Amino acid sequence: MTRRVLTASTVLLGLVALVAFVRAQEDGTQSVLKSINDSSQAPTLASPPPSTVRGSSQFSVSNSEDAGSPRARQASRPSLADRLRQVRESVSRESDENRPELGTSSPARPATTGPANATPRIASDSLQTPSFVGEGDATAFNPAASGTGQPSSRNSARRTNRSPIPSEPTSETPSETPSQTPSGSILPREQILEPPTQFELPAEPNRDQTPNISAPSVSARTTIGAPEVMPNPKASSRVGSLMTTTGPLLQVDTVGPQAIVVGKSAEYTITVTNHGRIAADNVYVRIGLPEWVDVSNTTATSGAAQNQTDQSSQRKLLWTVDRVASQGEQTLTLLVTPRQNRPFDLMVDWTVRPITTVAQIEVQQPRLEMAVFGPKNVLYGETATYTLQLTNPGTGYAENVAVEFTYGARRLEKKVIGDLAPGEQNEINVELTAQQAGELLVAAVATGTGGLRAEAQEDVLVRRADLNVRVIGSSLKFAGSVASYKLHVKNTGNATANGVVASILLPAGAKLLTGTTDDGGRVLQDIGALIPGAERVVTLQSQLTVPGENRLQVLVSSKGGLEESTAFVTRVEALADLKLTLSDPRGPTAVGDNAIYEVKIANRGTKAAEKISIVGQFSEGVEPVEANGGAAELVPGQVLFHPIPRLEPGDEITLKIVARADQAGNHRFRAQLNCTNPETQLIAEESTFFFGGDDTPTTADRSTVDDATE
Repeated sequence: MTRRVLTASTVLLGLVALVAFVRAQEDGTQSVLKSINDSSQAPTLASPPPSTVRGSSQFSVSNSEDAGSPRARQASRPSLADRLRQVRESVSRESDENRPELGTSSPARPATTGPANATPRIASDSLQTPSFVGEGDATAFNPAASGTGQPSSRNSARRTNRSPIPSEPTSETPSETPSQTPSGSILPREQILEPPTQFELPAEPNRDQTPNISAPSVSARTTIGAPEVMPNPKASSRVGSLMTTTGPLLQVDTVGPQAIVVGKSAEYTITVTNHGRIAADNVYVRIGLPEWVDVSNTTATSGAAQNQTDQSSQRKLLWTVDRVASQGEQTLTLLVTPRQNRPFDLMVDWTVRPITTVAQIEVQQPRLEMAVFGPKNVLYGETATYTLQLTNPGTGYAENVAVEFTYGARRLEKKVIGDLAPGEQNEINVELTAQQAGELLVAAVATGTGGLRAEAQEDVLVRRADLNVRVIGSSLKFAGSVASYKLHVKNTGNATANGVVASILLPAGAKLLTGTTDDGGRVLQDIGALIPGAERVVTLQSQLTVPGENRLQVLVSSKGGLEESTAFVTRVEALADLKLTLSDPRGPTAVGDNAIYEVKIANRGTKAAEKISIVGQFSEGVEPVEANGGAAELVPGQVLFHPIPRLEPGDEITLKIVARADQAGNHRFRAQLNCTNPETQLIAEESTFFFGGDDTPTTADRSTVDDATE
């Protein structure tokens, strides 16, 4: 019973293992089919982009003739039955070798969807030789392709279709349409004209895809010209060819069988051909193989091939070629023996010493310098010319130069000069009319493109004469009196005043006593030239007759439009000047006869006299009998005239009084004048001898006349 149970258990376990094995084979087959399908749709790995060299480099990628022809593509396309057969054999070998790992798969590599790095670096830290350019990504060497360090058994070689080499340098994007896997014995063929100056390993290919073995032909052209010295400094700043460099045109061909037998040696030949006109120096070709592929013999026509070791599981062989002459070639032959039954990648990448050219670039710097030339002293009102001298002492063109000019508070319109060549000098003449006396700042500012700026200034003294006029005279005069004036003219400026003339206008009614006047009542006095600080004095006299303010006006002018005026006022007072005159009879007069007395009142002043009262008084023994010349009243011993209301200046009034004496003797007659405006009191007295009667003369007592007057 126990034996049956054990037998049944063994059979059951065997069935379970068989089912698991079958499922694993189916999963592996589907995975490989998917890988094959994806690889047929995966884009080809791009050609290397232009490298960074001094100058401008352009690369273009094209197919080799055998790989790009329709017949080659048709011959290289295997049938679906052949692919399935290869898949089954591969899965069977993997299941036999890795049975404990059924149901698992190696980590997938990231797919390369864009152009691979055209300047690959060797991953090994111990590699001291120059880095390489991996031309075909399908043949790029990468020891980290799988987790075990071995190439995946699902990888097969593929060829990348490329366009023909153009006649001129171009930069093309490789076609994303996958090429077919070729059949034949020719492995990748690479062509390149000049390698880049930096080297990096290409991007790691996806081991889960079936890559095509590409045979690219890469051409590159670097054009760097020698510097051309232009006669025109401005023209040298234009973009143009500086130098031209031509490098070698290399083609690397790898020839050998595409399929070999385990344990059997096969010969592979790597040929480096230089189709260019320039020799290639220091060409390095690197061959990468798995460690389970032995290289038994290497033969080189030039240089030597050396093994390189690093931490990866790859076998690396570095072939150093010192020189490949123009139109020449060098060959390396390898004997390769695989020790395992699986596909492997034969990686070939190469590089050549870069060609370096140097072009000296001249750096130009424009500059601006400016100076102002002109007179430092200018007379007011005159026009002076100033010269602006603008220079470019730099080595480059000063572009869009403009000048702005200012003097004092005025600013002129900006003047555009344009471009100023190195060493060129430009002069601008500016005419200025001095209209502001004193210190004046003449300044100019020049500007240009790129922050160019230059300033220049000049201090200018504008000289001008300054006339100072003053009049000295009497501020108060009475009408009819003579007024004297002194006119002082002085130049207080810092320039000579030429052609100075004084024009004097007298007050109304004034009479000039010295000199002559013109038709307008003006007195013209020629003073002449006055140097700075000089002074002239002019004296004149006039009679003022009009009461009130008498204004003397003076205007002094000179050539150049300089004028100065002033005035002087004299107040004239007008007064009434009354004069009283008394006339008595001529000779002795008989008693009883008429004696005529005349009283004259005259206004000698310049103002009318108002309310004038006249009284005539006689001593005892004489009585007035008649009064003429004005209304009057006769009283004993007196004649009272009515007040005279107004007596104009220059007028005169005569009053007559007739009197008779009744006693002989000397009798006195007094006339008294009283005026309120102006307040005046005048007295006139005369004595007359009367005879008759007993002929005894008597003398009138003075006290009697005085009493009568009172």
